[in-house]
Amino acid sequence: MTFSIPTASTNTQPPLLLLSCLPPEILHSIISYIDWRGVNCLIRVCKSLYNVAYHHLLEDVTFRSFQDDPEEFCMGPDQWGKMINRDRLSHLISTAPSLPWNWTRRIEIRGLYAANMKLLKVLQAKIKGGMMNPQHMEIDVTEDLNDYQTTLQPCTEIGFFDIMKSYTADKTINKFSYSLVGGILLFEIKGPIPFEIVAKLSFVYDHSMMRKVESKRVIFSGLITLLGAAINLRKLSLCIKNIGLGEDDTELVEGIQRAFDRLHTLVELNIVTGFLKDSIFINPPPNIKFLLLRCGHTPPWWLKFSQCKLPKIESLTLIPDDPRWHSERERERLLEAERRLKPADSSGKFQIADLAITTLYHFRGTVDSSAPSNFLDLLFEKNPGLTRASNDVMFYQIIRPMVSMTISRIRERIIKYGDSAADEYCEKWKAGKRGEELEKDLLKGILEFLTKEGSEGKLEE
Repeated sequence: MTFSIPTASTNTQPPLLLLSCLPPEILHSIISYIDWRGVNCLIRVCKSLYNVAYHHLLEDVTFRSFQDDPEEFCMGPDQWGKMINRDRLSHLISTAPSLPWNWTRRIEIRGLYAANMKLLKVLQAKIKGGMMNPQHMEIDVTEDLNDYQTTLQPCTEIGFFDIMKSYTADKTINKFSYSLVGGILLFEIKGPIPFEIVAKLSFVYDHSMMRKVESKRVIFSGLITLLGAAINLRKLSLCIKNIGLGEDDTELVEGIQRAFDRLHTLVELNIVTGFLKDSIFINPPPNIKFLLLRCGHTPPWWLKFSQCKLPKIESLTLIPDDPRWHSERERERLLEAERRLKPADSSGKFQIADLAITTLYHFRGTVDSSAPSNFLDLLFEKNPGLTRASNDVMFYQIIRPMVSMTISRIRERIIKYGDSAADEYCEKWKAGKRGEELEKDLLKGILEFLTKEGSEGKLEE
């Protein structure tokens, strides 16, 4: 048997490595470590990266002004951190027709301020001229106290909405869609923007932060109108603060319920704040798959929630109502309501007989003392897709609830017994440092504190 050993050729050259041949995810990582100026320099030196780099830079474009420096803009996803001068960007767009702007699929506009009009004029010219064909546009018109954004008039005057209406006239929601973020300015944007192609809507309103205060009827009637117009909505988020609907607002509550019932395409609903007071519960849209819900704080609310049928729901996140934000009068009223409640079993604990939700694969959140004592047991029993063995479930359903339900009692005992160690844990919790390790550390400290109280005979049953 003869073996032959290949000899190295003296003419062998290393293979030519072109960055444009690398997988997109690797290129994305490379570009993410380079600022805008560095990317431009790299493109000039490495011609093979030209198309790939601009493809990544221009596919997702964000126009965002900054209050501390209104001449700065961000281009590309925020995490890239590519800040470039607004005038330089306008010049780049207008004087470089060779740039492949047809690659741009998503445009995000953080604010339709008067200061941004120069850039928007260039943007609308590219869209009108067919050099830019976006498939999705996100517009943030959230009001603020600094008068940066209080009206849509500057944007209307330059014809931005007219250009966009012409561009989207023959497009379905699968070809082009809007994401809208804002409060009462969304009521004004409803006319210029066809809500039939709004896929995502985030209604963000803080009544205490508004210079121009509107009535409860104006706010919620406007919201109902928006929901009624967005017939193809896929994701809805509601964050309404310092104003809410009570038992006397029957007409508005029923209006929101009718609007929800008509949202047949809605897949994800996030109700971040508890703007529905007392026992008011509104059934989510029928085809919802992902639900984030601020819990009510009364047993009647939990009874209604337990009877809610959501045949397609896969993920549920519950945010407990935080009693720390209630007034003293509100806390007394809730305690009185709990005392009047007739218990469901001999132990005096509030329980529910059944749970209508049966299709969950993911559950996260915590429940407070107003929740049924058997809620978690029923949740796992009725939803075989969930497992108690999951680390995620164990942490969020056992550790966090114990911390949340104990923290207020610990604070009272700190005042009474002056335990400085427990006070330090509570201050960390209050400061918002809620990493998983810190929460476990916090829980350990609380348990040690309670054990100490128990050994001294101070712990109540």
